[in-house]
Amino acid sequence: MRKEHLTRALTSAALALPGIAASLPALAQMAPPEKMTVGMKWLEYQDYNSKNELMGVRAPYVYMEAPLTEHIGIEASFLIDAIAGATPMAPTASSSSSGSSASTDTSSSASGGSGRSRSAFTSLMNAAAQALTTEAGSTSSSSGSTSEVTDNRIAIDAKGTYYFDRAAVGLGFAHSKESDWQSNAGSLDVRVATPDNNRTYSFGVGFTHDAITSNADPLLDETRSTWEGMVGITQVLSQTQLIQSNLTLSYGSGFFDDIYRSGDIRPGERLAGAWLTRYRHYVPAFDAAVHVDYRLFLDDWGLSAHTAELAWYQPISDDWTVRPFLRYHSQDKVRFYDSAAAPTDGSGVFTNDPRLGSFGALAPGVAVEKSFEDGWTLELHAEYYERNANWHLTGDGSEGLEGLSAYVFIMGVRKSF
Repeated sequence: MRKEHLTRALTSAALALPGIAASLPALAQMAPPEKMTVGMKWLEYQDYNSKNELMGVRAPYVYMEAPLTEHIGIEASFLIDAIAGATPMAPTASSSSSGSSASTDTSSSASGGSGRSRSAFTSLMNAAAQALTTEAGSTSSSSGSTSEVTDNRIAIDAKGTYYFDRAAVGLGFAHSKESDWQSNAGSLDVRVATPDNNRTYSFGVGFTHDAITSNADPLLDETRSTWEGMVGITQVLSQTQLIQSNLTLSYGSGFFDDIYRSGDIRPGERLAGAWLTRYRHYVPAFDAAVHVDYRLFLDDWGLSAHTAELAWYQPISDDWTVRPFLRYHSQDKVRFYDSAAAPTDGSGVFTNDPRLGSFGALAPGVAVEKSFEDGWTLELHAEYYERNANWHLTGDGSEGLEGLSAYVFIMGVRKSF
């Protein structure tokens, strides 16, 4: 295997599907990018249940990274996504405190995760996640047992990094705005390598402030703030193996209720932790690499989740690479989840949001990359996602939780100068 094949095979990161937090780069970059790279991607996302074609997302995305000086690298992105479709109405027994109508598969969270992701693929997957997390946006109307939803989002993301001999310090900012949500986030990260460059320590802190309104209730005006901290280590085990492990802790306070789900009342604080470990192993006999990822998530709402992914990174020639993968996700419900109708008295905490129930999910997919002369690269990514209560790790998912299927297709092109 040529050196560049080995490097790409070991460092290419497999990212997550809607509802699963995205991974960090497999190797910490300790020098500015050698060239300027600009690119554009286009995402198509559609989900279904057994009766309806539900939410769809289309998202054009442009990004760039470049060396500014010998020691400084910069990166930036701009995304516009549009969501449209029909969601099944959630079971209701009363109006919510905001007087809004109910819809399913929604959550009081910024669409696309506030634009904090650092890669083009992650940002596009977050655009797909908007279909499962968006509020009923610029327009919403009900017909029969479904709610028609449309929304739009604009997100910008920028980061600058200063590189020392064996360390790097990065500052990032992200802004995301849609019809009933505005989010601003900042981050600081530090990476330090040992003298032999075989081990890298990573530290990071981030802060996000969200302003939440409602298209159904003009009187609603809420906020939420979230602090995040991360520590991690990346270790080169041999010329053909490396491992990375990161621990992330977050604390949020403020408004967590789903403003478009009748009777949805959630705690005003959330403490969560995630442990991500990834292993990369080059297989000389096949001139390829195995990628194994595992992520454990826990929070004080009672939700616990396991996500595992197995991928095979295979260079076909000097110009072609292919990466088939399979991801499995299983989670236990939050303690206040119930698939039944909301209580009529509005007392206590309650949600019937299916994404906070107990279920399992499978996501097979494949990514293909073709390199051309003069620095051009074409990327294609396709995957299928299916959620099923019976696929829970113990086989004991939430009773009454409806299944969901989705597909994601991404096409991109980039140019390095």
